[in-house]
Amino acid sequence: MSEEKKHDCGCDCGHDHEHDHDGCDCSCGETVTLTMENGEEIVCNILGVFDAEDKSYVALLQIDSEEVVLLRHIEGVDGSMLEPIEDDDEYEKVAAVFEEIFVDEEEEEE
Repeated sequence: MSEEKKHDCGCDCGHDHEHDHDGCDCSCGETVTLTMENGEEIVCNILGVFDAEDKSYVALLQIDSEEVVLLRHIEGVDGSMLEPIEDDDEYEKVAAVFEEIFVDEEEEEE
């Protein structure tokens, strides 16, 4: 799986900021294109990066299906890498942290 970041400011993040993403600390408007093992490309909006179990993860929202994808986020010398979470127990823990952070945050905004 590979990734490609793009800035595409169709920003509707709900908070005030200049639409110059160089100074913006949110992930709104950023997309990642994931290339799957079968060659299929999936475009996702970046919901955010968060920590769980002393590791970093990224939450992505598939644009075409609005399904959330959770991946391990690794900072390296050559930039960021994303890896699938293959362990079921790890995925369950990460999903619980994601829901606590992102789903609860959305409910508070309503």
